Amino acid sequence: MSDFELKPLTADHRRAAEAFAAKIPHGERAFIDRSLLSQVSVASWTQRTGARRTGAFIGDEMVAIMTVNPRAGWMSQVGELRLVVLPEARGRGVATALANRAVEVATEMELRKLYVEVLERLDAVIAMFAALGFEREATLRDHVIDGEGRPGNLCILSRFLSD
Repeated sequence: MSDFELKPLTADHRRAAEAFAAKIPHGERAFIDRSLLSQVSVASWTQRTGARRTGAFIGDEMVAIMTVNPRAGWMSQVGELRLVVLPEARGRGVATALANRAVEVATEMELRKLYVEVLERLDAVIAMFAALGFEREATLRDHVIDGEGRPGNLCILSRFLSD
């Protein structure tokens, strides 16, 4: 039995979301759009939007967040998955549970495809997504800078949700 609970984020989770954002390690903040970590943006995680967010909670503490963000225009059938798990919650199945929930959410949203961007050297993360049916679609060389200022390859993995 898991020691965490998945909950759709609501306005009731605002303080937990703010505390979560403050705990993301400095070196990992480079992997997250900094604008997503501003106070205003963190507050928006709990607001009504086209994106769907689910938090993983241990008690009242938020330890992870998953976002499925539908793209617009000619990519409106595609959703972007973002997933962040605090270090102390890793190795408990939180990421796998949230990734599975993301597939469910994207299907409910009637998206045809879901993709996620992962630093290529994160072999365990790529393996987790591959086990969930995601396939490597592209590698963008020296596309990102990691938390220590080193360039890295960005791997794009995707999963088709319907035919």
